[in-house]
Amino acid sequence: MGVLTGSDGQLKHNNAVVAKCRNWSLTISRNSVETTSLGAADRSYTPGVKGATGSASLFYDPEDSTTTGFLNTIMSDTSQAVEFVLDKINGQKVGGSGFITSITPSVSVGEAQACEIAFQLSGTLDMNF
Repeated sequence: MGVLTGSDGQLKHNNAVVAKCRNWSLTISRNSVETTSLGAADRSYTPGVKGATGSASLFYDPEDSTTTGFLNTIMSDTSQAVEFVLDKINGQKVGGSGFITSITPSVSVGEAQACEIAFQLSGTLDMNF
C-alpha cells in the first residue's frame, strides 16, 4: 500500500490540468433529518442530503489560457466540471460539478504567482479513494 504525498495531485477542469496545487481541502457533509414522532421518549434521525465545499491554493502562469479560463468561471452562472486527482497511478480522485465562490490572487517578490480559491460542489460527488 502506497502513501499519498500530494506530489502527483492535480486540479482538472473540463478534463484539462488547470494549475499546480500547493494544497487543497474538501469538506463532505451530510445533514441529519429528525424523524422523532410525538410521544417518543428518544429522538431519532435519518441521513439527509450530502454536500461538499472546498478550497485550494494554486500556482499558475497568468498567460496560460487553461488556468485563466478556469479562474474566470467565477463570472459564469453555470456549474463547471472540477476534478481533484489524488494519485495518477492508482486513479484515486474526487470530482463533480460545481463553481468557484471566491478567488484571492497574490504575488510576492521572487515568488510564483499564486491564487487561493474556494468552491461549492453541486449534485453527485464522484469519489474514488
